[in-house]
Amino acid sequence: MPDPNLEADSDRIVANMVNYILNGVSPVEEAPAVPDEYWEKVQEQASRRVALAGYRIADVILAAADRLEMEKSLAGKVLEAMPRHGSSN
Repeated sequence: MPDPNLEADSDRIVANMVNYILNGVSPVEEAPAVPDEYWEKVQEQASRRVALAGYRIADVILAAADRLEMEKSLAGKVLEAMPRHGSSN
């Protein structure tokens, strides 16, 4: 949808803003209506993006868990390889 103020005179834009601030008349009310098909497409796109975001978050969590497990395993191996002091073997 093109910007309704793209070709507007700057004085008109300022007048719209002042009218909104002083009188509460929104310049959006003058904007053209958005077709119902647009909102359907927006909902579909939003659903896809939310699902993809969920998969990305899951990947980050799983990668972090894998890294913690690897570090835990490595720390255990290092501790096992360290000589023990004070033991009476």
